[in-house]
Order: sequence, then structure tokens, then C-alpha cells
Amino acid sequence: MNELMVWSEQLQAEATSLLEEYQLLHLCKQYGNPLIAGSFDLNVMVLRHLDVYIGSDKVIEDLFFALGKDLALRMKPVKMIFIGNKEKEEEMTWAVYTDIEGHEWKIKVNVVSEATIQQMLQKQQKLKAKMTEKKREQILFFKQQNGYNRYYKSAHVYEAVLVEGVQDDMTFFKWLQHKKRAK
Repeated sequence: MNELMVWSEQLQAEATSLLEEYQLLHLCKQYGNPLIAGSFDLNVMVLRHLDVYIGSDKVIEDLFFALGKDLALRMKPVKMIFIGNKEKEEEMTWAVYTDIEGHEWKIKVNVVSEATIQQMLQKQQKLKAKMTEKKREQILFFKQQNGYNRYYKSAHVYEAVLVEGVQDDMTFFKWLQHKKRAK
């Protein structure tokens, strides 16, 4: 388990360096209220992937595409994808794939409403309040299993460990099957 903790700490340091070097939060502040959520904020990174959210009730398509231009100029991506949300037209995402020091990073910059940012912040604070070193180890373990990001996502792992108290892999996979059947 120690290897997973060391790996997570290394990714956390790389992500922090990336944020500082490219002044990503400063850029995002020009478009709204930024929040880095998920694995980075919970300190359980296993992949070179950052989720940044910008809360704004003012960002319209023109500003969103200006953000895309600024991201492209700053991050020099290998690939950049625009993702729209048909169900919530006010939510748009840039998926930025960039090479930093020989490592591919995926940075998702999501523009959402201010209300969504506030809900995410509250949820993130609740999850962080439940985090212990033991739970962090369990989360890292589950995020290293086959099927992660294919059959289940981080949100599943956080809910299972931090909300439901799941502690071992057999229980986790049974919980996951039950969760998917319930939908």
C-alpha cells in the first residue's frame, strides 16, 4: 500500500507544480469562480488528471471559446476537445490533453453555474471531513483495480468508502453491482 501512497503524493506534487507553472487558477479566475475538485482536492490521485470547475452565471459561449483559446495558448495541448451538455446547456467542458515533462496530462475545465460550484464545494467538504489515512489507502486501492474508469468512477469509490463505509474489495464490488442494478 505504501507504493500507492507514494505514487499519489508524487502525482499531487506534479499537479501542484503544473497549476503554479501554468498559472491555471489565475487564468480560470478571469472567467469565474474556480474550484479544483475530485482526486486532487481529496489527495487521492492515481492518474495524471485534473478536474477544474469554473462557476459563472455570466459565461456565454463566446467567453467559453475565449477560455479555450487561452487554455490552448497556455497549455500547448496535443489534443483539445469541446464537450457540451445537451441536458444542461449552461455547462460546457474543455478536455485538454497536454504533454508536460514527458507525461500526458488530461485537464478537464468545466464551466458550470455558481449554484453548481456551491453544491460541489459542500459535497467536497463533507467528503474531506470523513477522510482518514485508512480510508485514503482504501480509496487508492480501489482506484488501482481493473475496471476503474471503465466500469466505475471516482465518485463510486468515494461514495462506497466515505459514505457507505466499504472496507474491502469483495464488499466494494458487491456494492457496485447492487448500485448499478438499482439504477
